[in-house]
Amino acid sequence: MTTCFAPAIGPTYGGIILHEFNWNQIFLFLVPVLACSFVTGIISIPQRRIGQRTGFKFKFMESHRYD
Repeated sequence: MTTCFAPAIGPTYGGIILHEFNWNQIFLFLVPVLACSFVTGIISIPQRRIGQRTGFKFKFMESHRYD
């Protein structure tokens, strides 16, 4: 969804900020958005211990036997 939403809203957002403020203000207005996305990522991404190994299985290899 972000890849569809960002190109649509980005130029509009930039134009509004440039019209009302200086171009430096674009970066200051992004700080709250970045902070919210950082907190959301910390909350929603599951924590995993460093010593815990999940492993990867090659399921396509199970159906082919080489005798």
